[in-house]
Amino acid sequence: GGGSGRPRSQRAAMFLFQLDESQSKAFLRDQKKAEVGKAQQKQVEERKAKERQVQAIQQQVSAETDAPIGHAAWERVKFQEHPQGHLWFFKRGFHFQVTVGMACNLEEEAGRICRLCFLKAEEGMSKEELVEYRNELLRALAATQSRLRAEGVEVGGTSRRGAAERKRKRNDGAIGETWASQLGTKYSRDKSILDPLGD
Repeated sequence: GGGSGRPRSQRAAMFLFQLDESQSKAFLRDQKKAEVGKAQQKQVEERKAKERQVQAIQQQVSAETDAPIGHAAWERVKFQEHPQGHLWFFKRGFHFQVTVGMACNLEEEAGRICRLCFLKAEEGMSKEELVEYRNELLRALAATQSRLRAEGVEVGGTSRRGAAERKRKRNDGAIGETWASQLGTKYSRDKSILDPLGD
């Protein structure tokens, strides 16, 4: 038993030692190359991710993240000024809307999210399901905005300026871009006019 086992274990140890000795240098060399390559790749990926994030906010919304051009959603989803916060809405057996305040005070983003909800309503999604879908889109938007701010990127500049200019033309006293947009969601919980973010 023990006598025959020792040579086997010694032979196994020698084999492993030789294997390790013959391959360790190559392995360590490959490992270092891999680590350097991963670090460089990570930098490239982080830079590309930052560029994508900036483009997502500052460039036009692509067809994949909005209703197709020419779709009925572009006509049926309408913008409405409101003393407690401007909003986008549609009616399809029920009233559904997205306030600008919910969408990080970005008027274009609120409109985009409302159009996406209209598409889901056309597919037969219930109002309760639409509320959850809308909230997921709003959470994703808020997360993107937070990441961009953390990166030191000025977020939503184009959208904010464009929306503010349109509001000034429509109504010099419009306050939808400020505290009133946030007030809208609180107001709506009492008046049941809007779908509050938390419902």
